[in-house]
Amino acid sequence: MTNLIENPVYESGIFQIEADTPVLGGPVGFNLGEPTTGFSNAQAQQLANRTAYLNNSKVSSSDLTNTADTTKGSGLVGRSIRRVYSFSELGTVQGRDAGDQVQLVGYFASSPGIGGGLFTWFPSATDTPDGGTVVQVGVTTGRWKRTNFNNTVSPTWFGALGNGVNDSTAMAAMFATNYHVEIPAGDFAFTPQNVKAGCIIKGVGGRQSADPLLTTKLRNLTPNSILLDQAIVSSALTPGFCLYDCFVNSDSGVRQNDPTVTIADGGASPPIMGTKIERCDFVPLTVGLGTGVSLSKCFDFGISFCNMKQFGTLLMMQGCDLGVVEHNRLTNIQNYGILELGVSTFGSQVEIKHNDMLLSIAGGIFIKTTSRHARIFDNYLEQTSGSCAGFIDATSTGV
Repeated sequence: MTNLIENPVYESGIFQIEADTPVLGGPVGFNLGEPTTGFSNAQAQQLANRTAYLNNSKVSSSDLTNTADTTKGSGLVGRSIRRVYSFSELGTVQGRDAGDQVQLVGYFASSPGIGGGLFTWFPSATDTPDGGTVVQVGVTTGRWKRTNFNNTVSPTWFGALGNGVNDSTAMAAMFATNYHVEIPAGDFAFTPQNVKAGCIIKGVGGRQSADPLLTTKLRNLTPNSILLDQAIVSSALTPGFCLYDCFVNSDSGVRQNDPTVTIADGGASPPIMGTKIERCDFVPLTVGLGTGVSLSKCFDFGISFCNMKQFGTLLMMQGCDLGVVEHNRLTNIQNYGILELGVSTFGSQVEIKHNDMLLSIAGGIFIKTTSRHARIFDNYLEQTSGSCAGFIDATSTGV
């Protein structure tokens, strides 16, 4: 008696014996998947081949506990695991083949569903790990990469929880990437951050609300400082970052270009183009401090549908051209509601219109401009009680 010779091949199908199939034993021969000899042994041969293939693929207990070989131990387990429970755990699981995928349940095991997502293994990749979208497992070549995120990242992917506790490390890692940003509802408390040119930041809502699912709150942990800053020293035209649907709680909320840098043609401060700030609330940590939004040498910008209150200056524009400030509500004016400063040949044709401005403290001015071509019209200015220094001051003095 002779045994079938088993080949470790995973057969894609099993031969079906038909009514007219010859009853013949002996070694099995195949041509294009069909038996040509040994018909009666064809099914047994195919099943034996499958068994040999699976037997060679099985994992031994010694393989599972092997820590010296990166292709075994946790790396080998990673071939079969398709779910990990924390970002740190993902960094211990090595992929085997291109296209392997792992589902991250959450950035932290204690917070499932927050910061999770699908990762794909790229065995030839050498990208720098960034703490949220690219993971290095301890090998020089090979990376897990977050899948299908369309060039927009969330702070939760980098470890932010938005629970009012310090999220500074996660926010810094996120803003260090070259991606746009979408921030979910929550209370994200962090230290000041530099925002890259052209970055688009979107929240889910900029109004203070009792419903935590309706507001993205960005809160500065450092008093008397700028939370989101794009202070560039360059002579090249630069795109500004944009901010939508966020509640900003900081003594100075947003700055684009450093107002202390000399503004002149060919000067050190670059022109910033295309800044947009829409549907955001700005409130200081301490009443009377800082500037809600500060723009210097910004062209073709827009600020609309925002609420600002209680800053020393709610909105400052220095050497800005061809912008639009409209449909905003500015209240509790301390020094200036809107301060528009012309500098050198800059500061011209910014439209300030359809804004609702209420209540200045004594000595405060609703709108102050030194622009060469001031365009202020159709605003509602109301002093409900007490006195103010003026509604609109278009003189070049007193600044």
